[in-house]
Amino acid sequence: MNPETESLNTEALADITQDIQQSWQLEKDAQDLESMIAELLGRLKGKVHNQLAPEITRAVMSKLFKANQRLLNTQADLLNVEGALREANELLEQRIEQRTLQLQETIKRLQNEAADRQQAEMLLRESQQRFSAIADNVPGVVYRAVLHPDGAVSMPYISPRTQEIFGISVEEITEHLEWVFDMVHPEDRAELNEIVRKSAEAVMSFEHEYRVSSLFEKVKWVRIISQPHRHENGDMVWDGVIIDISHQKQIEESLRQAEEKYRSIFENAIEGIFQATTDGCYTNANPALASIYGYQTPTDLLTEVALDPYRLFTEPDRYHDFLRQIEISGSITSFEALVYKGDRSIIWILINAKANYDRQGNFISYEGLVQDITERKQVEQALKAEQEKSESLLLNILPKEIVRQLKLGNNAIASRSENVSILFADIVDFTALSTQVPPTELVTMLNEIFSSFDLLADQLGLEKIKTIGDAYMVVGGLPTPRSDHAEAIAEMALAMQRSIVNFKRGDNTNFRLRIGINTGAVVAGVIGIRKFIYDLWGDAVNVASRMESHGLAGGTQVTQATYDLLKHKYSFWHRGKIFIKGRGEMDTYMLLDRKPYIGK
Repeated sequence: MNPETESLNTEALADITQDIQQSWQLEKDAQDLESMIAELLGRLKGKVHNQLAPEITRAVMSKLFKANQRLLNTQADLLNVEGALREANELLEQRIEQRTLQLQETIKRLQNEAADRQQAEMLLRESQQRFSAIADNVPGVVYRAVLHPDGAVSMPYISPRTQEIFGISVEEITEHLEWVFDMVHPEDRAELNEIVRKSAEAVMSFEHEYRVSSLFEKVKWVRIISQPHRHENGDMVWDGVIIDISHQKQIEESLRQAEEKYRSIFENAIEGIFQATTDGCYTNANPALASIYGYQTPTDLLTEVALDPYRLFTEPDRYHDFLRQIEISGSITSFEALVYKGDRSIIWILINAKANYDRQGNFISYEGLVQDITERKQVEQALKAEQEKSESLLLNILPKEIVRQLKLGNNAIASRSENVSILFADIVDFTALSTQVPPTELVTMLNEIFSSFDLLADQLGLEKIKTIGDAYMVVGGLPTPRSDHAEAIAEMALAMQRSIVNFKRGDNTNFRLRIGINTGAVVAGVIGIRKFIYDLWGDAVNVASRMESHGLAGGTQVTQATYDLLKHKYSFWHRGKIFIKGRGEMDTYMLLDRKPYIGK
């Protein structure tokens, strides 16, 4: 079993065989000798027994002795051989045991190798299954194409999704085509063949888009991605994938058309369109924007804006406010500003813009529209001036609160107030004066007097109602209620009496006023659709008018109701009872002045 001990074992076994053969031969000789002696003794029995017995005995004994001696030698040799055999057997057993251990290790190693090979085969099958699963589910065709040194081509592998891209099965491709590169559209074949040739020469990967020949009605576009390597046998091998990009091409075509349309709109828009960096510097502008700013071309505008630190804004603060709103809010609408044109003239613009951000949310740029609103602003300013003029005219006719209600569209404006004070004033003997002076002079004189009264009414927060000839009417507590309406009217009467002395009649004498005041409830409202007026109605108004007409020249007559509200702050003298048409006798008082303030 062990080549090193094979010859030794063979010799030991041969010696044992010879020794056994010799021992067997000696035993056989001894048996033959005993048989021969016994036969001789039988023959000689009775005859020459006595004469031959001693001699035969000696001869036999001699032969027996020699035979026994040889037997003893043989036995001794046999014992020696047995000892050597035992030693050889022990050595053989040791070597057999060693060889057995070696065989067990070899068997174990072979078993491990078999298990590893089995596991490797299983992993290879799993890998092949995974590869097949991946290849089958890749959105395209996975392939291996080979160019052999003799110029022949082959296609060892192609995944089964050929039907989706080429419209034919793997079997049909394998049967009718040499390799996958043959599926290229005839018009694109030369270009792809040149790319494959260069890839083979430089062992260089490539990626290329082309049309394929297929059974589909619409032309299919694919992208081929291929990685080459050279095999040790000289084969050039390409491993790669072919992906259907027809939908992507359609999108790209749509985008191209949309971009052309956008570019047409961009170039021909009547509004200015721009893109700008975060510092406000334009990076793109259309011709309309250049025209708005007074430049020949967008390039001229972009250059000028890049050189201007405030990007043509006439007011730096307005420019910074614009950038701040864009950054904070992300967009801005109807932002108006004054900007310089190329000739340094100033125009109004309106900007609508939105911010752009990167994937991390950082503000990187903004874009928007610009309109020249100079003409509109001029119209608005003119309209505003007209509105202000109209409003001023309305305020000269109507109270401010009534004007506000009219603006809100209230058609019927009326209210009832329970506690207001009304003042009527009349210039004494003005009718007689009107026949003595020219009309222009008369009107001028009356305008100056009533204008001074208007100023007093504004200062005291009173509402002038109207003038009738040389009569003047004012109310306190309307249209906005106030608790000190009687006090304000009293101050108005005293101020009017002081003011009237500043005006002279034609004979250089002073004008005098007759004033009447009453407090009570009234109804107020606007009447008419042309030359409308805010007016008051009610008994309190009639009584106030009677207080003026029945008053004293140069004095201010008030009713009991007004007196009760003012007696603690103003001085009066009791005129007594007078007859009032429609009311009979009434107690009246003449307002003198405000009582002096006496501190504690």
